Amino acid sequence: MSAVDPLEAKLGKHARVLLPLMLLTFLAISAWRMWPGLHVEAHRFSGATMGTTYNITVAAKGLGDDERAAIEGVIARELELVDRQMSNYRPDSEITRLNSSGVEPVAVSPEFIEVLEIAREVSEQSEGAFDVTVAPLIDAWGFGPGGEVERAPDDAALTALRAHTGYTLLTIDDGAGTVQKAHAKLSVDLSAIAPGYAADRIAGALQELNQDRYMVEVGGEVRARGLNVQGAPWRLAIERPQLREADESPENSPKQAAPRTIHTIVGLRDHGLATSGDYRQFRALDGAIVSHTIDPRSARPVAHALASVTVVTSDAARADAWATALTVLGPDEGMAAAERKQLAVLMLIRGEDDTLEERRSPAFDRLRNDGD
Repeated sequence: MSAVDPLEAKLGKHARVLLPLMLLTFLAISAWRMWPGLHVEAHRFSGATMGTTYNITVAAKGLGDDERAAIEGVIARELELVDRQMSNYRPDSEITRLNSSGVEPVAVSPEFIEVLEIAREVSEQSEGAFDVTVAPLIDAWGFGPGGEVERAPDDAALTALRAHTGYTLLTIDDGAGTVQKAHAKLSVDLSAIAPGYAADRIAGALQELNQDRYMVEVGGEVRARGLNVQGAPWRLAIERPQLREADESPENSPKQAAPRTIHTIVGLRDHGLATSGDYRQFRALDGAIVSHTIDPRSARPVAHALASVTVVTSDAARADAWATALTVLGPDEGMAAAERKQLAVLMLIRGEDDTLEERRSPAFDRLRNDGD
């Protein structure tokens, strides 16, 4: 006598039909869980903003016209908000009003204060390597809106400029919603943090629309969440920098070096990412090649072998600011700071014979090993 399966005995004559169906259902559910990208499409949004571009991909099932219009609307709203508050090129922006003020407190928006507080946090933790008041020094070296200069500023000029720069000369009153300058000549430039903040704002707006799988890129700064259409972390390419020595002729300055190749791919999920480097913009000045990255502490362009630094943090604004701070600090001091603050950092450092050395912080290795 053959053995009877207990479940088949319980179900009776329908078992031979029900069991295969149950098995197929189980396999279908398992496949769905193993492949979150099933029936998901990539919906792309792009355009120009704040003197740069934005590119946004939302992974979702088919979007209707109303849903797409809603996404386009919040993207436009958040970009306009950041531009209206933080653009140095708009005469009606909050930052223009602050920079043209005297030493009296100036009322600003909560978002403006939030960005200044993030900037101050990074400034303090990097011991002044990041400073939103450094714009006059950038101008003095010929990288600002005023264009090139014929000669490098002398020590006397730099000393005079440093008297009117420094993040500690800004007083932020969160309760009153005001910012106050210690000197009327002090000016603020948020270009090293505003793109990342804009990416964070758009990410938050997408969350409010119940979209939780997206990659937002504004001016090269990225905020990603969830999985892409393949059900994997969003893949971000880190460029292999073009070495500055490739073309040093003064008549071609400032250099806008194009990246040669992709150095590596990083999987990103629920993080912000930013890359900074001195290989994109530099010029010949007084017979030497100078970087556009100015060290606020010395008032001079950085002069080290760090070609680029990529930072991954919880949000794009902090990644943006830290990428600049670590570029200023350089490979040794910068990596020490990254390890001290447990930042996920990848550095590409120039070596001899057109080579690049790669250094990774322990947090970056853990990020790669976790598949993020």
